[in-house]
Amino acid sequence: ESFKPELQRYGSKAREDAERFVDNIREGGSTNIDSALKTAVGLIQDSSRPSYVLFLTDGLPTAGETRELSIAENCRSANGRRSRIFCFGVGYDVNARLLDRLSGGNSGTSEYVTPDEDIETHVANFYSKMTRPALSDVHVELSGVDVNRTYPRDIPDLFEGGQIVWAGRYRQSGRTTIRVTGKVAGERRSLEFPAELAGASGGSGHDFVERLWVVRRLGDLIDQIDMNGQNRELIDELVSLSTKYGI
Repeated sequence: ESFKPELQRYGSKAREDAERFVDNIREGGSTNIDSALKTAVGLIQDSSRPSYVLFLTDGLPTAGETRELSIAENCRSANGRRSRIFCFGVGYDVNARLLDRLSGGNSGTSEYVTPDEDIETHVANFYSKMTRPALSDVHVELSGVDVNRTYPRDIPDLFEGGQIVWAGRYRQSGRTTIRVTGKVAGERRSLEFPAELAGASGGSGHDFVERLWVVRRLGDLIDQIDMNGQNRELIDELVSLSTKYGI
């Protein structure tokens, strides 16, 4: 159920009305995650600044669309304003795979709260981080180097004190320049860093990065198989990577 049919400007009256609405919520009924998410992202009409959706859930989808891949794809398709979705899974019955797909496909992150933890602490920590954005709309380029199959596909926003792990493949080792672009307070910024791309099997101490990429690639292959059915080419790559890296 929606509090109002459109977003409300914050004020003391709006807060009182919202708290009264929340106080009258009663447990029971079905869990329609698909409809709730599409309704939430549909409320956001302003794409001139970053928008955030917080999704808190303690269960599994039981009404409407219940297939996790379809829910994730429906949410991504409906999210025309590219709102960042942050998921909070509470309890032990949460479908973590679905929440990770929702947040990962919409430039957000997922957090999980056990029944003996205080969810307010987790949400407060998130709010503290969210109010200190360092770089939004992040893009990474490597000069003179072709990079492919990068994960995450959509790089999330960077917040003060946080980090982003971005992994991909390249063919040419050697020197390059990494260019990171994004927005700070609505203004476009660009940062450049010199880098040395390691050669294959160089024993340079950076071999763990290859394994990071493999884990993400395997997850992407499994998603493709789940979505489109078994495909010999995908299965062969899945088996080959799993065997080579012992995963």
